[in-house]
Amino acid sequence: MLLLEHVGAKSGQRRTSPLAYVAEGDDVVIVASKGGYPKHPAWFHNLRANPDTVAQIGTEREIPLVVRERR
Repeated sequence: MLLLEHVGAKSGQRRTSPLAYVAEGDDVVIVASKGGYPKHPAWFHNLRANPDTVAQIGTEREIPLVVRERR
């Protein structure tokens, strides 16, 4: 699990979401899923609007991330 910080696309409020991830080399992979629901989770839209962010993985805090989509 990681703690992903993101800024609300409309509200501008800082939020934190706990998410499962997979390490792939130097990359951190998270999947934007709502368990089969046809819409993306809110944090996905926030990251699209503000892709520069930070995460906490284990005891390592303020890990800088630049979010990009893969399909």
